Amino acid sequence: MVDTLWHLILMSGFALVAPIALGALSDHLAGERLRKAAIGVAYGLAVAAVMSSPLSSSGGPAIAAHGPLLLVAGLFGGPLGALAALALPFAMVTAAGGAAMPAALASVVVPAGIGVAVHEVHRYTKRPLQRSSVISLAGLAPLCLLCLLVPTRGELPPTSLPALLAWLPLGTMVFGLLTLAELARSDALRAQIAEEAAETTMRMMSHAVFRQHLEHHWLLHERYGSPYAYLLVSIDEGANLRNRLGERRWQDVRHHVGRDVRKAVRDSDVCTAIDFDRFAVLLPHCSAVAARTVAERIRANVARSFGGGRHGEAVSVSIGIADVGRTSRPDDLETAAEGALFLANAQTPRSAIGATTKPGGDGPRNDAAPPATRAPAVARPCAIDGDFAGASRPQPLADENPSALETIATTLGEAPPRRPDRR
Repeated sequence: MVDTLWHLILMSGFALVAPIALGALSDHLAGERLRKAAIGVAYGLAVAAVMSSPLSSSGGPAIAAHGPLLLVAGLFGGPLGALAALALPFAMVTAAGGAAMPAALASVVVPAGIGVAVHEVHRYTKRPLQRSSVISLAGLAPLCLLCLLVPTRGELPPTSLPALLAWLPLGTMVFGLLTLAELARSDALRAQIAEEAAETTMRMMSHAVFRQHLEHHWLLHERYGSPYAYLLVSIDEGANLRNRLGERRWQDVRHHVGRDVRKAVRDSDVCTAIDFDRFAVLLPHCSAVAARTVAERIRANVARSFGGGRHGEAVSVSIGIADVGRTSRPDDLETAAEGALFLANAQTPRSAIGATTKPGGDGPRNDAAPPATRAPAVARPCAIDGDFAGASRPQPLADENPSALETIATTLGEAPPRRPDRR
């Protein structure tokens, strides 16, 4: 914010002093319109250079701001935007009727004022600002010249009016499009800042780091058969709850749920926020039966935090559980948890827990035998540096299976041995 205010002060001081100096120089030395236009372009380029200089506070042209400051920040969108918004009107005014500071300032202030007013109206009515709104405003912009018909002491040169009449629609279009672009950049920056703050508050990792952990544990499972489970935690009726509470209160609810999820798991478990109302939890070295215990602990933590309307709303979560058994890709685990959550919510709309394997039945698919008692496995050779992408899934041997030798030979790419004749 300090850098933004410094840029505005610097630009405003330059905009007030430079026209006076250039106007005096133009009146004494320049007698042709071409020369005056050159002075206007020089002034516009200088102001464009000041306004398009980068802001170190935001690390780029995007500024996280609301209201009229957002429109001013739109001029920092790059040299081309600043050039179109400043250099052209000054050049047109000086070419038409001399370096008249009121006309030059009107050519910039009027379109900016239109943009500010429309942006504030759309923000108050909660309607999105679209390109169609900018085009319609550009058509109505010349009506602002009616205020110039009021007699004043310092009347504008008559030759400046055609230049203003030509610039006002174009200037309104430029300022409107810059506002739309800056709105998109600011929204993206605010979302990124809010997500980073939420991850820090809830002690969660970013989604990119979570994906790396998911792929890493998949490779460990491919090589060593290491089990792991995946939990998909979803806030019940999250969209309706968000609309009912508003963005600020919804973020507080989301942070409380995220902290409850983090408290229910181990420090070695990996958690991330994957959507506005969902969290993902990766449980290394954990079966589906043990993951269900963790899911019940998460559900109990959330019920305890929001019990009795402590935060103004009754909030609950539903959880889908999936283990790594019978999956062929890392993404299959997420799909399985999504399906388990969907089936659980179909039976119980709130506080449901669904799993891909039923406790008490045949058991988890991945825990058929403990790792210490499993028979040896055979896999294709793989690189020593940890690249297991080319390794096949380990094949357990069966002593009483007459085709075990044929399976091993097929895996190694050799011809299967012939069985001895027992006749």
